[in-house]
Amino acid sequence: ATTQRTQRMDQRRSLMDALGQEDVLPVNYTGPAMAVDLVVDEFMRLLDDKFPEDGVPVSLADEKQFYQDIAKERDELYVPEARLAKAVSAHAQGDANSLLDMGVYMSGESLFQALIVVGEPGSGKGALLAHTGLHHQKASKEDLVIMHFAGSCFDASNPVR
Repeated sequence: ATTQRTQRMDQRRSLMDALGQEDVLPVNYTGPAMAVDLVVDEFMRLLDDKFPEDGVPVSLADEKQFYQDIAKERDELYVPEARLAKAVSAHAQGDANSLLDMGVYMSGESLFQALIVVGEPGSGKGALLAHTGLHHQKASKEDLVIMHFAGSCFDASNPVR
């Protein structure tokens, strides 16, 4: 028993030394919610340190605005079709039960796959996705919504960009 205790103490010391080298300090927390908050805060701090906002290239901000403008333009052209809008919205919200009920998914596992919208050119695919994306941005401000419309400009079809 003493040997196991000594080994655990050595492992703990080794872990604490490694954490100290990474500028991570041990923290006491009162429950799972606080632990999650601490991890998220630490992750955001690390992201800010590695990728400061003021270091974002202007072209990236311009590109983001470009796609937001396209989404708004396509949303203005959107002609609602209730079943499609409900399916895309349910997928964005992770509502597998609604999609199973609608027959869009065959199993709950489908939620972890991409939702592919197909149709003839000009049939409203982009307008449907733009409408859903903008609506989701407004309704769930804490969610990250990335909208990219292939073919909307010269570089938009480049998978590397």
